[in-house]
Amino acid sequence: MSINKEMKRKILSAVAFQICWFVSVLGPAHGSVWVGPGIVGSSWLIHIVTSRRRKSIVGLTMVCVVLGFFVDTAFIWFGIYVPAQMGEGIASPVWLVFMWINLALLMNESMRWLQGKYLLSSVLGAIGGASSYVAGGSFGGIVIHAPLYLHLIFIAAAWAFILPLLVWSIHNSVDCVSGKIDSL
Repeated sequence: MSINKEMKRKILSAVAFQICWFVSVLGPAHGSVWVGPGIVGSSWLIHIVTSRRRKSIVGLTMVCVVLGFFVDTAFIWFGIYVPAQMGEGIASPVWLVFMWINLALLMNESMRWLQGKYLLSSVLGAIGGASSYVAGGSFGGIVIHAPLYLHLIFIAAAWAFILPLLVWSIHNSVDCVSGKIDSL
């Protein structure tokens, strides 16, 4: 049984996502906040160079960066969690924003199958989103404040909306990107 080229890209994208996720969480937990953005940025450049979907990657990246910055900043402001290496800032740190870029890459390649499946993406968003923050907390990337169950319900509810929005954005974010991206 052979795996076609498109399936290989999806598998490589999922593996790259996991590697970037772990590096991005473990870096700040151990005092190295720029390791994650460096590896995610490198992954993004590789995707841009090797993909036929450059416009989609750029458009979805822009959506994820803006959405991610505001979502994580709101979570921080509302006291749901505190990121490692937060310092004196009041907004989402750069390493967290780069995790959203990592998510854009996963959405553009490995999770395109969710297109049009908004109820399923809502359920997966609620479960996967909350689980990701719990995992980030267990690895020391963030500290989720008590009451844990209440904050996880809030995170799950937010992600039940966020993931379907990103699924919708996969094809609709291209409209906000200039046609000049094709020449990359």
